[in-house]
Amino acid sequence: MFEMLIMEWIEISQRVSNLVEGKVKTQDFLHGLKNDTKKLARAKQLLLLEKEISKVKKIYNINDEAEI
Repeated sequence: MFEMLIMEWIEISQRVSNLVEGKVKTQDFLHGLKNDTKKLARAKQLLLLEKEISKVKKIYNINDEAEI
């Protein structure tokens, strides 16, 4: 199962990198997922969650590299 996910991730990444010049941006990757609505919705959900986590970290002054 995990191998299938990795292979699909690589396939999407290669497809997107063939369409754009230079660095692949988040919007480029989302464009590559446009035909798979389920994955596109999940990717957007994860991006929103990442923004929320960043906001909370700023409020509480939490560093990503903080020692536990």
